Amino acid sequence: MGQGARSGRSLFALALIAAAAAGPGAHPLAGQEEFSTRAPVDSVVIGGRADTQFNTTSVDGVPGSEFLLRRARLWVSSRLNEVFDGVASVEFTEGQAQARYVFLRAWLHPSFRVTAGQFKRSFDLFSLTSSSHMLPIERTGSIRGVEDCAGVGNVCSYSRFSEQLQYGAVDMGLMVEGDVGGREGEGVVYYRAAVTNGEGGNIRETNGAKSVSAHVALRPARHLELGGGVSSHDYANESLGTD
Repeated sequence: MGQGARSGRSLFALALIAAAAAGPGAHPLAGQEEFSTRAPVDSVVIGGRADTQFNTTSVDGVPGSEFLLRRARLWVSSRLNEVFDGVASVEFTEGQAQARYVFLRAWLHPSFRVTAGQFKRSFDLFSLTSSSHMLPIERTGSIRGVEDCAGVGNVCSYSRFSEQLQYGAVDMGLMVEGDVGGREGEGVVYYRAAVTNGEGGNIRETNGAKSVSAHVALRPARHLELGGGVSSHDYANESLGTD
């Protein structure tokens, strides 16, 4: 399953993350979607956004400054009835187009929702938060003119660390989530847990193993959120041909 040069053992990661929430209702899922699916019943909403960027570099052999279109996203969201809503979105970046979020969700109760499709793994708040809500210009830390993430395992930032270990980023599978002890989006406890293929976005399963991830957030006070994430993932041993 997946990629990486790990030697035939399941890796287990535990991260505790404390962060100041953006405000009421800013739970991770709302942040990652960039759009609202809880519009009036029988409604369809079409939206999109484009991220433009101006960057400079002192690296020799490349232009000192440039304007570019970093990414563009288009989406269609629909609330089918009181229970079901869904999203289909496409991302255009680096001259390629690919599906980003594609899922159907059932709102069975404020404390229990079920999502099936392609979405972000349930690991850490840094990855779950939408790039449209992030203060850093880019999570990857890439510098134009410098080899892209030249470190061991292509890790040059925290975002790349979680993605290269295949704990973060989008994947295909099933997720449950909910808010406990308060109104939707303002629960005292927010949880989400997912079982996914482990291959990443837009990639078919290669074996029967699955990745498991979970994220729990406690909101002890307004504008304060304490969270923890846990993930288990199998890696292919390319030498022995086993997982």
